[in-house]
Amino acid sequence: MVDLDLPKEQEVCLWIYDEMRYGLQPLSRKMWCLRGVRAVAPSKRRFQNGYLYGSLEVGGSSAEFLFTFQRTKQWDLCFL
Repeated sequence: MVDLDLPKEQEVCLWIYDEMRYGLQPLSRKMWCLRGVRAVAPSKRRFQNGYLYGSLEVGGSSAEFLFTFQRTKQWDLCFL
């Protein structure tokens, strides 16, 4: 346990921070075909990532979020 040595009369807000990556999943299609014939369903495969930064105030009602298409140190510092 670490003692932060904060003044007892000063109010402190505690925030939790996290980031996540998400993206589009490849599509799988089902289709009807003749028995014994393997069906091939063409689909456009594409993939795009996104990053979501979020923080919530513990015991409060505040929240902050940031969406970006890349995760870099500059975005981390910008959000913090």
